[in-house]
Amino acid sequence: MMDKDLTGLKTLVVDDNEINLFVVEKFLKKAGIDVYKAQSGDEALDALNAQKFDIILMDLNMPVMDGYETAEKIRNSQSINKETPIIALTAHSAFEAKELIKGTHLDDFITKPFELEDMVDKLYLFVQK
Repeated sequence: MMDKDLTGLKTLVVDDNEINLFVVEKFLKKAGIDVYKAQSGDEALDALNAQKFDIILMDLNMPVMDGYETAEKIRNSQSINKETPIIALTAHSAFEAKELIKGTHLDDFITKPFELEDMVDKLYLFVQK
């Protein structure tokens, strides 16, 4: 993990559950990642219109506007984050998650519960230049 420096990576975490937000933020901050939070799809869209992010971590099961719909709105918008990688955070198994994101506007997934090293590895795949 130490060879993968993600210090200063601007990450938007979207989850309606405060405990999940807290846990993800704690994990990411350990890796030096800058964390911004949104508790709904609407909050995420507002944040994404306000500033550029390097990556978006999106819960799939949110009330009102779920992760799939939020991702679709991001991709179909004129936002500066239209092309920003979106990674689903899901409690589904890896096999189920792979099937669930097929054909959607989501780029990949991380299954809960996760290990910091696995999350850093996944994020690094999307942000290495």
